[in-house]
Amino acid sequence: MHIQSDIDYLISVFKIIDGARSTYKAPRPGEKLEVKLMAPDSPSLKFTLSIAEGSRSSVITLKINTDRKTTLQTRHFANPLIRIDLDAKAIHTNPDGQLIKGEHIHIATSEYGDKFAWPLKDQDIIPQLASLDNVPEIFEAFREYCHIEDTLRVDWSLGV
Repeated sequence: MHIQSDIDYLISVFKIIDGARSTYKAPRPGEKLEVKLMAPDSPSLKFTLSIAEGSRSSVITLKINTDRKTTLQTRHFANPLIRIDLDAKAIHTNPDGQLIKGEHIHIATSEYGDKFAWPLKDQDIIPQLASLDNVPEIFEAFREYCHIEDTLRVDWSLGV
């Protein structure tokens, strides 16, 4: 991964949609939506916003795309920066052995990448959450925290 100041910068840099489209349909169960983003002041900085809808949970992830070849089949390697797992029954084990139960947030660190998680209800990263059941509200708070332009719209009527 990167050093912590790089991670913090990558999360905080302003991001715009890398393309003409600004409205997307939320994924249906078993599907994933990926939106390509870029930093307008540093066009070489590319990101991917992913929203995955499982049979019982949703995941929202912001990744940095780097031009690092990792296998013969993969030409880009994505380093997750922040991920929110929305599953009330989820159990995550942190590298130190601590168990995190329920909805949680992963924020990359220089030491562990995105392997550490914190309960979503106890964190102060996205403090304006009224409910952990309101995925559109969680997404908007996530989008704001990650400094993604506010023209990005997701139509939640068909998805989560």
